[in-house]
Amino acid sequence: GWSPDGKQLLFASDRTGSMALWSLPFTDGKPQGEPELIKAELGEAESMGVTRSGAMYYGIRSGRVGSSVQVASFDLATGKLLSAPRDVSQDYLESNSQPFWSPDGKYLAYVSLRGRARANSRFLVIRAAETGQVVRELQPKLTYYNLAGWAPDGRSLLVQGRDFDGRNGAFRIDTQSGDISALVLDAPNQPRIEWLRWSPDGKSLYYKRTFSQSDEAGFFQWDLASGNEKELIRRPSLGGVGPSPDGKYLITASVDPSTNSRTMLLIPIGGGEPRHAMRVASEVEPAELKNRAKGQSVSGVAWAPDSRSFLAMKSFADVKRDREFWQIPVDGGPPRKLEGTPDKKFIPWMLHPDGRQAASVVTDPGPRPTSEVWVLENFLPTPSAKK
Repeated sequence: GWSPDGKQLLFASDRTGSMALWSLPFTDGKPQGEPELIKAELGEAESMGVTRSGAMYYGIRSGRVGSSVQVASFDLATGKLLSAPRDVSQDYLESNSQPFWSPDGKYLAYVSLRGRARANSRFLVIRAAETGQVVRELQPKLTYYNLAGWAPDGRSLLVQGRDFDGRNGAFRIDTQSGDISALVLDAPNQPRIEWLRWSPDGKSLYYKRTFSQSDEAGFFQWDLASGNEKELIRRPSLGGVGPSPDGKYLITASVDPSTNSRTMLLIPIGGGEPRHAMRVASEVEPAELKNRAKGQSVSGVAWAPDSRSFLAMKSFADVKRDREFWQIPVDGGPPRKLEGTPDKKFIPWMLHPDGRQAASVVTDPGPRPTSEVWVLENFLPTPSAKK
């Protein structure tokens, strides 16, 4: 940022080998002289701004959670892994996440975070599914983004993020050129778009909004041709948006206060009443029903390619109890517990279109990172010193 009088530009640089804080004098909009070292060993700091009194606030994140994108052969009928998970993002030892298979199954896209957590450290990586080779790396011109999947035609990627003009919303990224186009932007005084997904026919977007005033969440459908938004459902508790491959249903984690249970909610997109396709007793007091850190919970994992069933994971706050995987039919049949229990770290969040492979994000072991806020004061020249 700038000093309060606008005569010094403060910036971070690793020109001496480690990240440090520097100041460059300015007069009439032009730099004067050489930068001056203000603070060495700044670390990976994120500036929170300079106050009118000249104090600079910044955040420091110590440590880093590394994660890898891994792929394994998977038996949908039993829930068993047929091969050991292999790391497909091993070229980079930073944080890799958000994997999505292309509609034809030929490519796997994911986000790779390298170094400082800024826009220029995020890469969209596209690998060939058969060979594992990187076919393209993109750096979208966005201040931040989360990958939300492929367009049905496989020619572009969908992200939720913010552009350099400060606009939040859904953006399309061309997989060849990296060009960005806005699809839907957050409106003023509207809750932010979350859990963005493309409809299988390519005509709509699905997303979630959370309404803090009413403590409710809603799923919405955005028609790309008309620009009209349609509310599909609103409830006190909704998880992520999970459209079926045939475009007929959404699945999400929810709750049923009448039975004090946590559920998988099946929502018909074309109309009709949603229903709880699977329930588990919460094992908590009713007041804590929405606190999934306690008791037992159920969450959606992935749709079967034929859209006739989906996978759900039953998990427990008690770490001594192993999580369970269930297959839930959409025709109203009873959920079926799968005999196989995948690797404790590998959760098959993303099934390949052929249903015989799964991709997952595996977090590396190690201490959790910590975040701190620091303030640097009395480091700018005083008015008397300037004279």
